[in-house]
Order: sequence, then structure tokens, then C-alpha cells
Amino acid sequence: MTAVDDTFHIRSLDQLRREIDRFAPGTPISENFTPLSKPLTISNGTAPNRLCVQPMEGADGLPDGSPGPLTLRRYTRYARGGFGMLWVEATAVLNEARSNPRQLCIHERNVANYATFVQGIRDAAISQCGRDVILILQLTHSGRASQNAGEPAPVIVQHCPALDRLHGIPATHPLISDDDLDRLQQTYIYCSRLAAQAGFDGVDIKCCHGNLLTELNAAFTRPGKYGCSFENRTRFLLETLAGIGADSPGLLQACRMSACDWVAYPHGFGIDHNDESEGDLTEPLRLAELLRDAGVSLLNVTEGTPGIKHHADEHPLEALKRNVLTAGEIQTVVPGIPVVGGGYSWLRQFVPNVAAGVISEG
Repeated sequence: MTAVDDTFHIRSLDQLRREIDRFAPGTPISENFTPLSKPLTISNGTAPNRLCVQPMEGADGLPDGSPGPLTLRRYTRYARGGFGMLWVEATAVLNEARSNPRQLCIHERNVANYATFVQGIRDAAISQCGRDVILILQLTHSGRASQNAGEPAPVIVQHCPALDRLHGIPATHPLISDDDLDRLQQTYIYCSRLAAQAGFDGVDIKCCHGNLLTELNAAFTRPGKYGCSFENRTRFLLETLAGIGADSPGLLQACRMSACDWVAYPHGFGIDHNDESEGDLTEPLRLAELLRDAGVSLLNVTEGTPGIKHHADEHPLEALKRNVLTAGEIQTVVPGIPVVGGGYSWLRQFVPNVAAGVISEG
């Protein structure tokens, strides 16, 4: 048994309340699920309820990056299950930006397959629930987790001792150039246009969980126009969003952002510069405001970097409370933009109780 027993053992709402009082006092909880069924206006569309499927990869795409039969099976099940929004998993903008050979990847040769995928999801929602669903496609570059034909082919923006060690990247490995980043912006813009052609309601420019854009936000040690200052580190994300808005004006723009990477300064974003065990929301809050100003109409808040451990003795309810409070703080600086929260899965059958409580309390 660990210092904190985090095995799920809760069998009743009263037991959950006792556990919350013990580990995460103040976390909202409710027996009234009505808030979850309320529609929500997002940009020029409306989500029929507050339930969202988060972008979790299934690694079941086809070799060309198209959704496979199992991919379609998963998402049509979500649609029939009644979710108001489906946030479709990380989809690479280039073949060399994929983290595994079965990751989704959209391009001009398979955009028709994505259109079929989208229509299949919408048909499932309408046939089962009598209404449509909002579909967001998450676009990504896997950065240092990128592969080529199944072999590691990392793309990095700066060297980081902890992450280099984790991925086996030598100190001599070159950084992606500013010129390549300039070209990559155009690739994101083009893939967003393809997503619109395929029928998605919006795109998410993924900026979380250690992907390339996450590391750009934290590129304190990088020289040039994409590093060092806050303005430079956020340049790629903000300029890309501006470009998408100009190129695909009817497309909803979203961003799933890491509020804290839990990578020690000067290689992490949203981290206390003097204490790597503490987050600092100064820059994430500032970025949220800039994302709103750049045209983003939907934010999704998360944290962490795969492979980097933090708060080892933390109970899952403590992590949940931190996620709830972080999303809440970001919501306060962008009150006109819906914010998607996460970290609820450990609650299992009690997810609706805490989710409804969170919404009820604003």
C-alpha cells in the first residue's frame, strides 16, 4: 500500500462526501443533475448539453492516417451515448508528426475519409438522440515523441535534461529551425481548412501533454523569435490561430492547453520558478486572455507531461480539486468563453455529482 491509498473503493455518495472532506475539502458535489442537461452556446453553434468526450487516442487509425473501423465504432458509440460534444483525438498535421503508425493524420489524400467519418458520427447522434453533436478535431505535432515508420524521430524546440533523458535524446540533437516553424504554421492552417471541408465544427490547436506547441510555450532557453520572452514563446500558437481565422472564418477555434507542465523551470510552462512542486498560473491566465483575443471560442484545461511524475503521494481527489480550481481560475479571466474541465474519470459513477456541482457553483 502506498502512502495514500488511491484505490477506488467508494460505494455511496455519503462515502464520497467523507473522502472529499478528507482529501479535497470544498470540492463541489450535487445530487441535482439538471445543470448537465442545459444547452451551451459556443461560437455560432449550440452544444445540447454539458457532457464532452475528451480527446483520448485509440491508436486504431489506418496506415494512411484515416480513421479505421474501430475509430468509427468508438465515436459513433459516444454519439449514441448522448454526449453534446465530441473532442476528436490528436490528429497529426504531418506524417512525420505522428507519435505512432496508427495515430490519425489528416491530409488532402484522405480528407474524403474524414468526411465519411464525420457523417457517420452525426448520423449516429441523430438516429439515437434526435439531434446533432458538436465535433472538434484536435490537430497536433507530437514533437519529441514523433516517429518515422515506427522509429523515434524526435522534433524538439529546446533541450531539457529531464525530457531528453526520458526520450533518449542526445545533447547534439538539432533543434527545429525558425524557418521550419514558419512553414509548420502554414501546415496547421491548411489542415484546419481540410477539417472544415470534412465537416468538423471546429479545430483544437493542441497545446498540452508535451507536444511540440506545449514545449514552445516553455522555450525559455531557445534563441530567436520563438523563444525566451513570453511573446516569443506564445508566438507560434497565436499566429497560427490568427491564420486559421483568416483562412477558415466559419470554423470554431479551440485550444486544449496545459496550465502547468510540471517540468522544472526553465523548461516548463506554468511552473513556479523557485519550486518545481508548485504551479504558477500567471502566464497561463495571460495566455488564456490572448487566446480569446485571437479568436478562440472554447478552451479545454489540463495539466502534466507524459512520463514526468509529480505529487507522487497525492490522492486522486486532490488532483481533481486542483484541476477544478485551475479551470475555474481560467474561466474567471475569460468569462465569455466556455471552459472544459477534466480529471473526473477516477470518480467513475459519481462523475455527474461532482460535474453538476462544479457547474452549479460557477
